Amino acid sequence: MIMKRLIFIVFFIQSLFVLSQESKVYNVKEIEILNADSLNQGLYISYDEFIHNDPSITDVRFHDDKRFEWEIMFFNKKKEDLYIYDENGKKVKLKEKVWGFCNGESIYIYHKKRYCKVEKLGKYSVFIWKMEQAYFTQSSGSFNTAEKEFLMDISTGEIYKLSSKNLKKYVLNNEPELLEKFKNETLRNTMLYLYINKVNLKYMQ
Repeated sequence: MIMKRLIFIVFFIQSLFVLSQESKVYNVKEIEILNADSLNQGLYISYDEFIHNDPSITDVRFHDDKRFEWEIMFFNKKKEDLYIYDENGKKVKLKEKVWGFCNGESIYIYHKKRYCKVEKLGKYSVFIWKMEQAYFTQSSGSFNTAEKEFLMDISTGEIYKLSSKNLKKYVLNNEPELLEKFKNETLRNTMLYLYINKVNLKYMQ
């Protein structure tokens, strides 16, 4: 009986530890990626590496003949099937799971089997998910790009679809004046970025 109680207590403590790790909330002013003078180039293996502007895989090369750029190399690649090149030009399959990457100028994060460019970096960051779609008939073919915008709370890593509803629920929920003003906008769907900017600036003051 005592042994069962001990096992339960150990399991309970471990569960609390896991939950505390998963629910970690970063202070916006202490997030290094938001305060960095420059973005460090490399692959992020985890969300923490992204937050700290500290990609663990930085020695990344691409084959010179193919002239791959980061966006092209990673745009449609699956996370389980990424390749880089070693110092001898030999193709090497990347074994680690990649959370995202930075080319020194732009940040891309992995979401729904795509690497998505971060268009707005702040407390509430915005990234765009894209997928090419091909349509063929007997006589012709056409290509189309589907795009969706997503919102990420950089303090927690939580991701939501960018919409008026989610802006009110997750971004403006603690900003009563801005929320009321947003509700009175006639073209709310065109004002999303503007209100995200307003809230982001308040967090960095």
